[in-house]
Amino acid sequence: MKNSQLTTHLTQLSETLSPYLPGAANTAVANMRQRALTRLAELGLPKITDEAWRYTNLRAFDKSAFKPIAEALVSRCELEIEALELPSFDRYRIVLIDGWVSDTHSTIDELPAEVECFRLKDALEQRTQSDIVELLDSRVSHAEHGFEALNCTIAADGVVLRLPAGLKLDKPLEIIHVSQSDADARLSNVNHFVSLAENAKLDLVERYVSVAQTSHMTNASIELNIADSAELNHYRIQNESRSALHVGYATANQSENSQYRIFSISIGALLDRHEVKQNLAGELARCEMKGLYVGNEKQHIDNYTTVTHASPEASSDEYYKGILADRGRSVFHGRIIVNKDAQLTDAQQQNRNLLLSQDAEAATKPQLEIYADNVKCSHGATVGHLDSDAIFYLRSRGLDEKEARAILTEAFATEIIELVDLVPVREYLFELLREKLAEVHDYRKAA
Repeated sequence: MKNSQLTTHLTQLSETLSPYLPGAANTAVANMRQRALTRLAELGLPKITDEAWRYTNLRAFDKSAFKPIAEALVSRCELEIEALELPSFDRYRIVLIDGWVSDTHSTIDELPAEVECFRLKDALEQRTQSDIVELLDSRVSHAEHGFEALNCTIAADGVVLRLPAGLKLDKPLEIIHVSQSDADARLSNVNHFVSLAENAKLDLVERYVSVAQTSHMTNASIELNIADSAELNHYRIQNESRSALHVGYATANQSENSQYRIFSISIGALLDRHEVKQNLAGELARCEMKGLYVGNEKQHIDNYTTVTHASPEASSDEYYKGILADRGRSVFHGRIIVNKDAQLTDAQQQNRNLLLSQDAEAATKPQLEIYADNVKCSHGATVGHLDSDAIFYLRSRGLDEKEARAILTEAFATEIIELVDLVPVREYLFELLREKLAEVHDYRKAA
């Protein structure tokens, strides 16, 4: 099948940029990029004929000539970072502007001395960090679509974070990804690697924001390694431009008795695809995956999750909720795999969708693959409209129909947001939700 214009453009772009990216003089890095480029050419970008992408069409971006910006141009940026901060949020901060870490706006040097934190750019240029190159190489081998291969072939910057055994970071770490006001046709490509040693604990907030309504592309990967009895709480918030293309992946590997919680919140972007690949490799490992997505106008939001239970007595709890209005579309594909040796697995999965218009659409596909015989697994999915009886009840108490719908819609989403432990983040999410729903409902009376 003939490649799309976007596939051809990104393949040619990768080949052109390789000699100028960080680590180009490092033979191992250059070889990794070449293998990634070959893989990109083999796979191409996803098409609707690919089963995992059958409901997600990239055609709207086919003629987009996305291109990354040089770091030298970003370093001169005068970004008002204070305008992007969450009120009363005491945390460490790392800022990336159009795909490059900004030392000026970040506070990496404030982290405790025992925490190892450095830029991916430096890891690629220093031959002493060969393990990072090996991780990228491994991802090339296992890339399932062209975006993953592209992410490696033009890998340039991101964050490498390692917490030592027993360290519980005293305050959250926030990684803010910012697209500038002139970011039309700009490509932001980032890679993060986070490792927690035994009994370490981290609250990680990952935010994606746009300064203006530009048509840009974000291709972001975060790889997480959680050792025995370590705990990671991960809050991922995507609120980029309504004209943007956002593709992201979170890959986590959990050891014995570890705990991972991810909150995946999607509000922005014209097309947003987020993949979570979870491997419960150790006994008694636990993961919770909570998601909330809200789309209107012509937004398309796609969540693709895979949870692999590889060891006995591990548990997973997956709960995603979506609200769609106007011609908004959503896709949820949740896959749970229970290996034959993963006895006493407890795996729960649920997806609920609320449609606020006749033209909104939600596709949902929960999936269980069970090869063990002593497990407790369940899955479920619903797609529906607001309860007419609940609307009637609120109207009988003096509210008009618009107010009643607004209150019920917010209540539907609140269930996920209230599970967020960090108060400033929770308040920020409520604010985002109300601003988003105000585009659908009139909140002036209901507030």
